[in-house]
Order: sequence, then structure tokens, then C-alpha cells
Amino acid sequence: MSAPAPAPRPASSGTRSALAAVLISLGILLGCCGLGVVGYGGLGAIMVDQASEDPWVVWSLVLGIAACVIALAALVIGIVLLLRRPRA
Repeated sequence: MSAPAPAPRPASSGTRSALAAVLISLGILLGCCGLGVVGYGGLGAIMVDQASEDPWVVWSLVLGIAACVIALAALVIGIVLLLRRPRA
């Protein structure tokens, strides 16, 4: 008869804190880049006549907004990991 498998151990608080710090840092960096791209596309939309037909403007806005959404998700996940305490 074999011994039962050991229960998986939860991640250490150091690993959780490091992961949270990385996610928060990447979220801030990606958010700043995304806002810059949105601003760049927004200026293009102001300057270009019929901007809705210009792929440069449209894709700048789409990619900038997508980067901001991903950054917000990374920030929220990082903050939740940082604030959530492991159960004893």
C-alpha cells in the first residue's frame, strides 16, 4: 500500500509579493504606454481629415485602448494578490 500524496503547499508570501510587484509594475508601464498611444492617435484624429478612414489613426486608438485595458487588469490582479492574505 502506498502512502497518500502530500497536499500541495500554497505559494509562499515572498513569491506572492514578488508576483504582485511584477504585475503592478508591468501594469503601470503598459498603462503609460497605452495612454501615450491613445494620445498619439487622438492627435492624429484631430489633425487628419476623415480620420475614421485612416488606418494609422484607427489602429493607434484600438491598440492604445487595448493596452490600457490589459494594464488595468494587471494592476487589479496585482493589487488583489498583494492585499489578499493567505489563510492559516
